[in-house]
Amino acid sequence: MTLLYRHQDHKKIIIYKRNTLVGGYHTFKKWFIPLFLFEVKGLYIPILAILVYADDTFVMTPSKKTGIIGCCILFYGLVISLLGYLSIKSCFPVELAIICMPILHEIMREINENIENQRDRENFKRKL
Repeated sequence: MTLLYRHQDHKKIIIYKRNTLVGGYHTFKKWFIPLFLFEVKGLYIPILAILVYADDTFVMTPSKKTGIIGCCILFYGLVISLLGYLSIKSCFPVELAIICMPILHEIMREINENIENQRDRENFKRKL
């Protein structure tokens, strides 16, 4: 979803970052995804998942940054799905798959932080 709708809903922002006023973009997207319907006494009730993507960028265009992070999210989902499938087939321990989920999520967060810190490193090199 992030990859498909990455060109929409960007707002300009100005904040203080390390005692410097910087401008950038804030992206916030929310999707309601019905997972399934179940019935209780003739009444059908949907179970909804809410997917949210929120990010700020100060170093590149919002669509480019959202595209990079969207690819990371897609890769994360594929890996987690593969680990789940392998766990069902008893080819991979469930406990290890559960531990992989937050580790991979933190790797995505680090990728995002490294992208944003790129400008700070370039400015530091220019000062030297």
